[in-house]
Amino acid sequence: MGNQEILRAYRLRKGFTQGQFAKILNVHRNTVANYESGRSEVPEMVKRRFEVIETKKTERTSKMITAIDTSQKDELINLQKEKIERLEQTIAKHKSTPIQSTVWDSLEYDYGVKLSLTFINFKMGRTILEVGNKERISEVLGYSIQEIDDFWDIGVLYTNFKAHPVDAIISKETKKEIDKQILSLPNIFEALKDMMGNHYIPQPITYICKDKSFIHSVAYNKVDWKNKIVESKVQFLLND
Repeated sequence: MGNQEILRAYRLRKGFTQGQFAKILNVHRNTVANYESGRSEVPEMVKRRFEVIETKKTERTSKMITAIDTSQKDELINLQKEKIERLEQTIAKHKSTPIQSTVWDSLEYDYGVKLSLTFINFKMGRTILEVGNKERISEVLGYSIQEIDDFWDIGVLYTNFKAHPVDAIISKETKKEIDKQILSLPNIFEALKDMMGNHYIPQPITYICKDKSFIHSVAYNKVDWKNKIVESKVQFLLND
């Protein structure tokens, strides 16, 4: 495509008349007509001016896009901050609210877990006995039912509580908090192993989804110290 054809295509694309385009190039309208018809060569001065016009328009467009992108990023960051703050407030509320036996049966939850504890030489282990509503776990976290079975590894005793495969989909912050509690549990067990009734402990848990995003939840735990059984009702904290 020659210079005259490029010039004409640009003018038409922008919707300029020959007169309007002549004013932009600072030439007479007939001169533009001659450039486009090929009767006159497009001089270097006009080509350079045309290139300057294109460059300036590209720069303005780029700045506008950058400004829009920056604005959108700021908005997304602010929305994410608000979402995190709401989740933290919800977690704090659940964590600070004791669960009593009178409300255990009426708790709303997405899935349940039952596990047994072992205490050998003041070292705690666990065996996950049951996991209910795996379909809901799959729906929220994105893992297949087979992957969920692999993570929870039902029926297998892990003498080291911290070495269970389910820990692979729990955030580092959650594991740190759980590990702190584990250090004191053997001593608590020795003190409470003959206690009648149950002990109710809420525990925030942040899961790592298959797409590497995070989902917050609260596990309501009912601890039967005498029989070393823990039943958990887990509720996902989902925000739109």
